[in-house]
Amino acid sequence: MALLALATTSFAGTAHAAEQIGAVGVNDLRSDGIFLSHGAWAGDGDLALAHDGGIRLYRARMRLDCVDPEGRGDFDFARRSPTCWLLSYDDLVRGLTRHGMTLLPALINFGMRSNGHHGPVPPTQDGAGGTPTRERFAAFAAAAARRYGPGGTFWDTCGCDPKPIRAWEIWNEQNNGWWWDDAADAEDYAALFTLTRAKLREADPRARAVVGGLVWDRNGEQSFVEPAEVLRALAVRDVNAFDAVAIHPYSDARGRTGEQLGADAVAFVDRIADDLRATTGTGPGGAPRQQIWLTEMGWSDTDAAPETIAEGFRSFSARLDAGVRAADNVGPVLWYMLRDNNVRAVRDDGLGLRYTHVTGSDAGPKPAWTSLTRAAAGGRMLDLPAALELSGVRYSPNAAASPSGGSAVNNSGLRTPAGRLPAARAPSPARRAPSAVSRRPPRVANWGTARKPARKKKSRRSNARRSVTTACRAVKVTSTARTASRRSSKAATRALRVCGGASIPLSARVAAGAK
Repeated sequence: MALLALATTSFAGTAHAAEQIGAVGVNDLRSDGIFLSHGAWAGDGDLALAHDGGIRLYRARMRLDCVDPEGRGDFDFARRSPTCWLLSYDDLVRGLTRHGMTLLPALINFGMRSNGHHGPVPPTQDGAGGTPTRERFAAFAAAAARRYGPGGTFWDTCGCDPKPIRAWEIWNEQNNGWWWDDAADAEDYAALFTLTRAKLREADPRARAVVGGLVWDRNGEQSFVEPAEVLRALAVRDVNAFDAVAIHPYSDARGRTGEQLGADAVAFVDRIADDLRATTGTGPGGAPRQQIWLTEMGWSDTDAAPETIAEGFRSFSARLDAGVRAADNVGPVLWYMLRDNNVRAVRDDGLGLRYTHVTGSDAGPKPAWTSLTRAAAGGRMLDLPAALELSGVRYSPNAAASPSGGSAVNNSGLRTPAGRLPAARAPSPARRAPSAVSRRPPRVANWGTARKPARKKKSRRSNARRSVTTACRAVKVTSTARTASRRSSKAATRALRVCGGASIPLSARVAAGAK
């Protein structure tokens, strides 16, 4: 295994004592549309509950196609987007700030994919097939940082206590092909990330660029890249090419105890920590130099009892506090999702911390809500990781320690101090990461279509995406939909996720199967 060690003092970045971020956060099915008005759904009330529980971080997508639908480069974050159900990112950030919360944006783009269906559309070098170019996407990220970062133009008009965005997650689950136009590619992602991070730093020299949430779950996709391969594709450019890495440690909850669920999550953290040590080196105490963020985690009560899920998070949180956070350099932890869907059609509809009435109103906490808010008690905060500067040192698969105790040399001829090469540490048998592919049935990706198990993938997935495309193009639901079959109900749920979270009117969800 290739190993590279760095002297911490040689490649340190910049940080500021006041730069902190919430230790515990949430995602939600409604994502960037949480404040949009639909029936009994109440984003203000939900986030007030979250704030009272100590939660200070909310993650949501921030879409290029919503702020620049015509591709003119005007990036209008204030306008209520006519192509995204009148969503305004100014309204989102203002609402979160008034609830004492900071937004963690997942920068992304949606549109018509190469297969003719609606979903995530990654940028390309030359804009082939009508995709946005990498330059345009990077410019969008920079515009967002100039508006919402420290000293951003938005804060003079907010009428609120500024909570500037200092960390930006670039894309989501890009190593799973569904999120990368059915063709996951580590080099392609690394090219986009590198350019986007550079543009973010032009707008905010201390902006933290977070690698989009990596998964171990193929979710029935043929196109898949191992998380370690994504890290290597970035580190061959520079070992300081990113400031933190996000992971989504989903695992199969069926038949597991709470203690086992907690151990499963820690095993995934250990796995990515070992990958980081091997590609970018170690910091103080042998911890990875870049921080690990869990920007999604959770288990559905379709697969395990609510009390078991709560115990799973308690177990995981206790392990973090007992040494895993320090040993593996773990940052914020965010649950997916804040509330259940109001229509329980597929597994992911039950991932919420709180129950939801069919009308969309809050129906009270699950046991996991108590576990999470205890971890967040008092608005617990963490120091942000350093904003790393490019070092000129690159990861090389041929790097090796000198047996005489001299220097390790990589292919570029750059020398790094010997004696700090981290030993490859396999997780102990009790903490070995479970196989996400074999142990866990395909997961319904948030913001994406529901997908059937791989054995029925071709026909069922094709039908699902066809239904999604139809629903996206004709959001209006007539009264005849009230007699829709259960199959139609599932199609409406898929359409809800692809077309923008709660951005589809509540009536569409109720009419398509809710009693």
